[in-house]
Amino acid sequence: FSVKKLTDFGGRPRFSPDSSKILFVEGEYEEVYEYDLQTEEVSCVTCHFEHNGFYRAYYLPNGDYLFLSTEEFFFKTYHRYFTNAIYFMPADLSTEPIYLGEEHFEGVAVSRTSRKIAYFTSLLNGGFRSKIFVAEISTEGELINKEEVRLPFTGPDSRDFFEAQDFLPGDAGLAFIHYDDPAQTYTFRFDTEELINQTQSNAHEEPEGLFPDGKFAAMESNRHVYNPEIPDYGQIIQSDVHMLKLDGTGNISYRLTRFSDEPDKWAGNPNVNASGCLLSYSRTDGPIRINATTGDFVGIDLIEFYDCEDYVLV
Repeated sequence: FSVKKLTDFGGRPRFSPDSSKILFVEGEYEEVYEYDLQTEEVSCVTCHFEHNGFYRAYYLPNGDYLFLSTEEFFFKTYHRYFTNAIYFMPADLSTEPIYLGEEHFEGVAVSRTSRKIAYFTSLLNGGFRSKIFVAEISTEGELINKEEVRLPFTGPDSRDFFEAQDFLPGDAGLAFIHYDDPAQTYTFRFDTEELINQTQSNAHEEPEGLFPDGKFAAMESNRHVYNPEIPDYGQIIQSDVHMLKLDGTGNISYRLTRFSDEPDKWAGNPNVNASGCLLSYSRTDGPIRINATTGDFVGIDLIEFYDCEDYVLV
């Protein structure tokens, strides 16, 4: 594959449905921008109205926007854990973002093919136990058809954090992270209730997005440097982008970036386009601070896979 530097700022990229643009945030609870892959122009999506900043930004399949933000702003780290809420804005920018509520933990999973989303409640509104919900965003910008999905987690582990990451092909299930010690990648099928730990490791393994056929995940991971003598969180800043085969063994993983070879630099938040030919990710600098718990975003890069129809390596 080849790698191209797109921007010198921003992070958490997301491809548009037609892969012509990349949506990204300037920083945590800051502005949202779009990068046009044809013209290489960058434009601000949210600079024309007042707001409390945006934590993440997504496209719905028709190009509508889904933002994560907060009704009142106090402190970045507080909001990402407890008051991160869902906002809708139409693709034509005819209205400012509409608050849909549903405070939740970290990110949401957004379907490639439908208007379904999935998210885990925060500890604040989940009674100190994560719950997962699947819902839809109507074309009018309403949250509809909300249902709780019960995961077969029991015991103390069920009280740890969970984060929804991506839907399995055909919305048949969900890929998510369980922030146990260590953080692990899981898949869960809605029909059979099959729950699989896809990483089976002791490293930090976070599945930010799936390739379109569901056979691989684009993963943020520190497995290349994992040291059991160091606390898991202390090694997150040594993460790079990996390509993990979802066969339930965790054995097959390809490291795609090498930023963490340098001190206080790492790569993460990978997102794969609809064809599986393109992958975009964040470049991040440290050190970690109390109000920047994952460091500072310093730009977006683009990976283009050669012979992408044959990207499955094993």
